[in-house]
Amino acid sequence: MNFDRVAGFYDHLAKSVFGSQWYQVQTVAARELNQVDQLLILGGGTGVILEELDHPQITCVEMSAKMIDQAKQRPTNATVKFVNTDFLEWKSDQKFDAIYCPFFLDCFDQKTLDKVIGKMKTLLSSNGDLHVVDFQRGSFLQQLVIWNMITFFKVTSGLKTNSLLNIPGELKKRRFKERLIRLFMKKWIFYRKYTQ
Repeated sequence: MNFDRVAGFYDHLAKSVFGSQWYQVQTVAARELNQVDQLLILGGGTGVILEELDHPQITCVEMSAKMIDQAKQRPTNATVKFVNTDFLEWKSDQKFDAIYCPFFLDCFDQKTLDKVIGKMKTLLSSNGDLHVVDFQRGSFLQQLVIWNMITFFKVTSGLKTNSLLNIPGELKKRRFKERLIRLFMKKWIFYRKYTQ
């Protein structure tokens, strides 16, 4: 799975689907994330949120080199270390105060998602928070749009999943406790903050 082929027009595509709320959705977690010392961003894409961060230390793990190239062009006051690799292949002994996942967890099938969540737990400090922005199952029309997006990204980017999993439910099974929730686009997109 690699989003190189769509990196050049990804933001334009997202804005055409989600409209003027797209930037707000991408940056909703900024205020919370600016309060921590060590931040890990998973699948940061074109790095929209970096414009709102003045965070001292950010590690951004992103599989698409072209997405990273675009993220590097973002004006930011943060110190960002970009890591161009698959998250499950990345090795780190560091503990993070927060992990931010913008539209990252929806990319995986059940088996892989279990591994991803398990690895995130090992990387969070004991008091660390998990911040997730993603889709949740909604109306028939919203599910149809999701199906079309999955089909598109399967063709262009090698997406492995065939459907949108219940991400909040999967995190709850792994004993993550929900502390904050904000909903967008008629409850279709969520921002949730979790503690372990």
